[in-house]
Amino acid sequence: MSPSTHAISLSIPSSVYSSGSQVKGEVLLDFRQLTQDKIQEVHVKLRGFAQTLVTRDRTTLREVQPLIYSNLSVWSHGSEYPAPGSDLLRLPFYFHLPDNLPPSFQYSGFQKSASVLYSVTAVGVRPGTFQMNRRVRTPLVILPMDQLGMQVRRAMPSASFRTVYVEEKMRRGLWGDYGTARIEFSFPDVRVLPLFCDIPYQIKIVTTTAALSAAKAHALPAGKPLFPSPPSAHTDIDFKLCRCVYIRAKRFTAVGESDVAFILGEGTNPSKPHPAVVMEAQEKVWTPLRAPFEKEKAAADERGVWVQKVKFTSKMRITVPPTFATRLIHSEHFLYMRVPFAGIGNDLKLRVPVTINSGIDASMQLDQPGSSVGEGDAPPPPPMLDLPPAYWDVNDRDWSSLDEKD
Repeated sequence: MSPSTHAISLSIPSSVYSSGSQVKGEVLLDFRQLTQDKIQEVHVKLRGFAQTLVTRDRTTLREVQPLIYSNLSVWSHGSEYPAPGSDLLRLPFYFHLPDNLPPSFQYSGFQKSASVLYSVTAVGVRPGTFQMNRRVRTPLVILPMDQLGMQVRRAMPSASFRTVYVEEKMRRGLWGDYGTARIEFSFPDVRVLPLFCDIPYQIKIVTTTAALSAAKAHALPAGKPLFPSPPSAHTDIDFKLCRCVYIRAKRFTAVGESDVAFILGEGTNPSKPHPAVVMEAQEKVWTPLRAPFEKEKAAADERGVWVQKVKFTSKMRITVPPTFATRLIHSEHFLYMRVPFAGIGNDLKLRVPVTINSGIDASMQLDQPGSSVGEGDAPPPPPMLDLPPAYWDVNDRDWSSLDEKD
């Protein structure tokens, strides 16, 4: 959209900003429209706040925590004019962001919501009792500066792995002997998981059948699956990143849990590119069960188990708001994996708490160019951080808290 369409427009580079850095941009004034709108002054305002809302029965409580409140006066009537032959005046501005800001964030659940919102707003002041000021707002994406995450990012390729596991006994029906299934999940042994980088991982699934004689074991049909059978494809595994949000709004508190990223299986978007998954399946192995000092039995009578193993190797990239805590909002993350097996109630589940950091120590310029935003427009969301559409909707009710009367 041409800047001349509106009296006031904002031009801000599309970036993911780091706390402690600068936000630079331009206010574009169209003097032909400026005169028609009777605008006498133009201010630029940087605002940031955390906001929570919790409903109990018929009572709703809302609390706001200010994070940034900065104003700049960039133009007043008679102070500056466009160059001869032009109606357009460009006015540069910049703000310095405070250190230790929480990340841009928005969550909405049943009878509760929480958000951390940042924006730059250009305000055209129109004196008079019944004259509404002109406002043009651009949401910003801000992440905490993270030296630790930068160190982890650099060390990631050479980091050793740590392994967590879960193991359970299971049987196909209500009766019968139990088999065993085990999930081993391995990922870098680091204190935090940084955003925007490839994090390698490995999923190993080992199953052991119920004990049976060698004669019965080798009499089983060659094509018949052994119970419990490991998954035959990575699409059979549900693997996702989840968030738990603790919310406080005055005397009310609430907890919400949500899925924020799907890595494997259910919920993944087939239209989006995903890292390749390498599968390694081993042939089943017969393992005799023999107690110490037990006398050898005839081969057909010897009891044992079939052991089956499969391994999946890939990488994941996290692009969601990192773990953080403010006076009103506390977020935590965990990786959740579910591997289904035949029978009732035989799903094997693994939950791994993780801390996610921004992994950046400076603002990140995005590939797309900065867009000029006119009154009532909303810029396209940057592709590098996953935020809900409401974050970019400048008419959303959460943003209305920034509409001061001044």
